[in-house]
Amino acid sequence: MIKEYKINLELTENIHKKLFSASFLMILTRLLVKSIGLVSIVITARLLTPEDFGLIAIAMAIYGFIELFSSFGLATVLIQKSDADDDDYNTAWTFKVLFGVVSAALLIILSPYIAKYFEDLRLENLIYLISLTALLNGFSNIGVINFQKDLNFKKEMKYQVIPKFINFFVIVFLAYTLQSYWALAIGIVFGNFISFLASYLMHPHRSKFGLKSAKKLMSFSKWLILNNALYYANEKLINLVIGKMLGTSAVGSYTMTNEISTIPSMEVAAPINKASFPVYSKLQSNLKELRVAYLSTLSLSSSITIPAAIGIALIAPKLISTALGQSWVHVIYLMQLLAVASLFSGLYSNISYVFNALGKPKIPFYFGVCKVFSIYGFIYILVPFYGVDGVGYSLILTSIMMLIITKITLKKFIRISLFNISKSIFRPALSTLFMYIATFYLLSLELSTPLIDLLTQIVISVIFYLTFSFSIWHLQNKPDGLEEKLISLIKSKIFKKSR
Repeated sequence: MIKEYKINLELTENIHKKLFSASFLMILTRLLVKSIGLVSIVITARLLTPEDFGLIAIAMAIYGFIELFSSFGLATVLIQKSDADDDDYNTAWTFKVLFGVVSAALLIILSPYIAKYFEDLRLENLIYLISLTALLNGFSNIGVINFQKDLNFKKEMKYQVIPKFINFFVIVFLAYTLQSYWALAIGIVFGNFISFLASYLMHPHRSKFGLKSAKKLMSFSKWLILNNALYYANEKLINLVIGKMLGTSAVGSYTMTNEISTIPSMEVAAPINKASFPVYSKLQSNLKELRVAYLSTLSLSSSITIPAAIGIALIAPKLISTALGQSWVHVIYLMQLLAVASLFSGLYSNISYVFNALGKPKIPFYFGVCKVFSIYGFIYILVPFYGVDGVGYSLILTSIMMLIITKITLKKFIRISLFNISKSIFRPALSTLFMYIATFYLLSLELSTPLIDLLTQIVISVIFYLTFSFSIWHLQNKPDGLEEKLISLIKSKIFKKSR
């Protein structure tokens, strides 16, 4: 009995270490990618207009709509299948290639009609160019998914960061020289071309054409196709709806603020989710350890997403005016709304990965259906009264509703108590509340230049949060969590240096 307990304890500790290490690398990867992207946005926002960004957002939303029909989620299937063989990889790659070609052709054929529907002829040539992205993604090396499957997140980091870093200089150069939406469009295509090259340079796998495993892969993938369609409806279709209801400039305002305000849910929670999925897949037959892994992931993600979301809402006025300029100040309130929405969505986004790992992709599909009906129901009610801010209200209400539904469903399937879930987010939530109270009055202070004031407020907010978080952690007798992992990491670094 004692021996079995020790084995389980070692397994649990190993799970925590793997999750923390993988999640840390994925967060670092996404933050590096996002940092490069944000610097690019700050520069291009001063050279281009909201209308320029709106045009690109509409063109990319159309591309996303066509692409979803070719997005079978086969990469997810290959990660989930521990016994995936060469035929599986060849079949997945062949599907990618075929539908990449079909997607490009459809974009070219439909582009004149799309331009006519949105009453903007500029979209036609834009979509012609964007169609190249479908081909590049289709022919890219599917072997790079093994970076995630094998938990080799160092290589995944290089694969994500290096192409983005190269593309940054290209976009800035194009924005400065062209000063039009073409800079963004050419930059998008060039970035995908760099990723295409990197996929073959960084991984030795070479696929062959073949469809031997089509039936086997599609039996699982059919639900992922539907989930991809729902993801598009929840994330990308909004741009088209706003464009039709409010115009191109409104789309630009929404996409710009959404890009920044969703950092907590997309750039922090998303990499943690990506890192957790392979771990969940390995634990799919052990519900006890799966619960441990999920609570560990939730604790880690909420320790970052909650303070980050509230922090963005707090600094939005100075962030917009300082980084983007006066032509964007009208989006301050929208950014605050979207930041709050991202807080709630970040708390439930990981649950779909649990069900996918258990081989139950239909459950995330049902979640997606509920979310679609909720978002667009609220949008069509609120946008006529509140304009683009109505989208922010709609996303907040939907995120709260989905948080409740997903947690109750998770409790039913893996028998995890709502008390333990609440316990995992208690410390970061309380620490964020104290941070908000302590830093709220700092926002009105003008110490130096706007940039220095902004950076000072960010640093002080981080210091306050960490102080409160570690204090509460000590009062709770140092439970397992981000604080314990950070202290262990610091100690190990100091120990290595002392040796």
